[in-house]
Amino acid sequence: MSVSSFDEAERRRLAKLARHTAQVRYGRRLRILRLVGVGVAVLVMVLVVAR
Repeated sequence: MSVSSFDEAERRRLAKLARHTAQVRYGRRLRILRLVGVGVAVLVMVLVVAR
């Protein structure tokens, strides 16, 4: 195995890791937004019912 192919494999691994990290971060943000949306919907329902 030559040095260049090792560098290529390492670069590919790092790119895969970065992509995975971005996916995890995006998924967490999506989950938080969904929770906020549900909270707002429940709040509106409670306010409408309480009237």
